[in-house]
Amino acid sequence: RAEPSDEQALEALDRATWNSLSSPAPPPGPEWRFFDEKTRPADVLVEVADDGIAGYVRLGRAHEIGASDHVCTINGLTKLSHLLASR
Repeated sequence: RAEPSDEQALEALDRATWNSLSSPAPPPGPEWRFFDEKTRPADVLVEVADDGIAGYVRLGRAHEIGASDHVCTINGLTKLSHLLASR
């Protein structure tokens, strides 16, 4: 799981991997923060490589109703492409 101290690395990863083919949103601006009211560190699983965070999966609830508490959605996924090519 991510830690609050991972925020800067996760922001850099998102900025480095953003493209218009994978996101309908504009690129993250300078004021954008990875962790906010919708994304907490506990919601993010990180992949750690020798030189730091190499990828993440952002998890969320499918719906805000109790009947779906057992359902988890993937709300974000990224990995540095040079690491994908080396595996």
